[in-house]
Amino acid sequence: MSSYRTHALSGAVLSTGVGVIISSMPWAAMLVPFRSSAMFDLLGQFAVLGAISALWPDIDEPNSFASRSSVTVFALLGCLSGSALVVRFPAHDSASASMITLALALIVGALIGALVGYLVPWGIQTIAGGHRRGTHSWLTFLALAMVGCVLLPWIPGIGAIFCWLAWGGFVHVLGDIVTPSGVPVWYPVSNRRLHLFPPGIAEFGEWIFVAVIIAVGILIGTAIT
Repeated sequence: MSSYRTHALSGAVLSTGVGVIISSMPWAAMLVPFRSSAMFDLLGQFAVLGAISALWPDIDEPNSFASRSSVTVFALLGCLSGSALVVRFPAHDSASASMITLALALIVGALIGALVGYLVPWGIQTIAGGHRRGTHSWLTFLALAMVGCVLLPWIPGIGAIFCWLAWGGFVHVLGDIVTPSGVPVWYPVSNRRLHLFPPGIAEFGEWIFVAVIIAVGILIGTAIT
């Protein structure tokens, strides 16, 4: 299994490359939270979102970085959601009352987020069929992409999340099929594992993959400078 650092690196680099290709398309800005006409702002967001989204498939493994970080990440998202609601619907009381409302929103948001962060990995691990099964299937990513494309014109934020989950999953699997264990990419239709390299070379598959990603990153950097 490739490390989370390898997955994050490949997600950042390949997403930046895709960003370069689609940056001129009008719908590209719908895939990022902060819309900007500046190309480097768009590519920066693609890199960050790509690095994060390439980690999620390993949430099916209890000891993975994605699973161990889930409670913290969702707690932070809960805090952001709570504060956003306070800003969106401000209280018309004193400043002290507003601060108390904000503090309560942060606390409640963090608690709800932490609970969700615990339940999401548990739920996925329960239904995914084991490590490198449902969360590593191209069929799962295809379904996520279809939902994302349908929702993107109508609910851009939600649609973008599905699109990034699909893309991040695909990039993640690229980093796993180079390893000796391979990936059953057509699960649950087939349990046959896809191996990019034969056994002898697959022992060094992650290092080869990292070298290729670094080379691609250099080419992208050269193209945009």
